[in-house]
Amino acid sequence: MIYMIGLSLCGILIGSFLNVCIYRIPNQQSICFPRSHCPRCKHELSALELVPVVSYLILGRKCKVCKAPISPRYMCIEVITGIGFGIIGYKYGYSLDTLRYCTFFAFAVVLTMIDWDHMILPTSIIRWGIGVGLIEVFLQAWSIHNWYILLEALMGGIIGYGLFMLLYYGCQWLLKKEGLGYGDVRLMGFIGLFIGINQLFLMIILACLLASIFGIGLLLIKKKSEPYPLGPFLNLGAFIVILWGKQLLQIYLSLFNL
Repeated sequence: MIYMIGLSLCGILIGSFLNVCIYRIPNQQSICFPRSHCPRCKHELSALELVPVVSYLILGRKCKVCKAPISPRYMCIEVITGIGFGIIGYKYGYSLDTLRYCTFFAFAVVLTMIDWDHMILPTSIIRWGIGVGLIEVFLQAWSIHNWYILLEALMGGIIGYGLFMLLYYGCQWLLKKEGLGYGDVRLMGFIGLFIGINQLFLMIILACLLASIFGIGLLLIKKKSEPYPLGPFLNLGAFIVILWGKQLLQIYLSLFNL
């Protein structure tokens, strides 16, 4: 329990940094400079004003100087990151798997929010995620002398990327337009690296199902079709697979008595 609480608090702190990345990277701003500030009056936030969640509540959800409202989304992202870290810690305990999947979750939160806001998936973030993921899976394979883990991760990344690249060009050829962005192709390489080849296809099925449900709901509400990002559903499908992939596979196979 103490481990989970500590991991959740760590996630909340990291979530504060993720907010910076989500806001600044699409605007091509440095994530290091200048210091965090109010977007309206440019007041630089002090250390006490930067305490995740607590500062937001103490300040009454307003800037200390100009009283401009602070979006609750910042706190929500911090809390969601903390909860995600805690759930992963509960599932995998004190292990290198927890480190890998928390890394995935942090990158996924940033990519999901940027894609939701701007319908882009910055290549720089995906490359950093792949780089960090490769280092972590290599160290994990080396520490337990099981190189199958590395092979499975590499195959997941390569096949995930390859499948969506074929889908990308197939849509262009058949529909004469983009059915998905190339950022989604890169994202599948990133996701495949973290979840591996064994659960890749289950993740794709879940993501497509979730995206379809959302698309149908959007169509019913707005009475018209409009584009929406695929990245959030790919990341959500991957997170579900990380937590319950084996159980879902067993349920699916049991339906066919396999």
